[in-house]
Amino acid sequence: MTEVFALALPDEEIFADKESALLGALEPSRRPEVLRYGHRKVYQRKVLGRLLLQWAVATRYKLPVDHLTVSKYQNEKPYFNQHPEIHFNVSHSGRWIVTALSDAPVGVDVEKVRNANLAVARRFFATEEYLQLTTKNEESQRSFFFDLWTLKESYLKALGTGLTRPLNTFVVRHEKHHFRLYANNVLIQGNLLQLPLEDDYKLAVCSFEDTRMVSLQTIELETILKV
Repeated sequence: MTEVFALALPDEEIFADKESALLGALEPSRRPEVLRYGHRKVYQRKVLGRLLLQWAVATRYKLPVDHLTVSKYQNEKPYFNQHPEIHFNVSHSGRWIVTALSDAPVGVDVEKVRNANLAVARRFFATEEYLQLTTKNEESQRSFFFDLWTLKESYLKALGTGLTRPLNTFVVRHEKHHFRLYANNVLIQGNLLQLPLEDDYKLAVCSFEDTRMVSLQTIELETILKV
């Protein structure tokens, strides 16, 4: 089963009040890493993203924090040193931080919807996708652009390639109420799903498990301190 957890970024005053407790709850090897980030919002997202992941793993797998040290494969995809069988992924945008857990490779991407950038779409999307985008009105373009971006990004994150694999080397098609992946007109492995989060946000998951077994849970800040 794939589980997705979402946490809203708190106001600065609330974060500052909880900051000492949040840093204290982090797995010790991660503290120096998050303290490197000088930009306040980036730092907050890194702290909360890591804590959300810790909480989710501890809740699902009943593991202590000291079992959750992270390394990276050669392709830069992170994994737990002591538990490489646990697959996870983290994303953040705007006021949301999300993490996904699965027993198979998984990718998750959240994006705040903004104006569609047709120049970006023309450069990075498959021709089929770009032409679809150009037929839509401005509001539909905004929605469709971030449908495609999050779905495609979640697939690459599940593979562990990130944007080292170009977005235009595969196509996302909406068929019979499902999103499917194609390369050279051949259906390829990877189960895509959109999850409802909030107006003006798109949340997509790619799992190599059955996406009918995907759940989404919104978590409160106080909850992640209870690991």
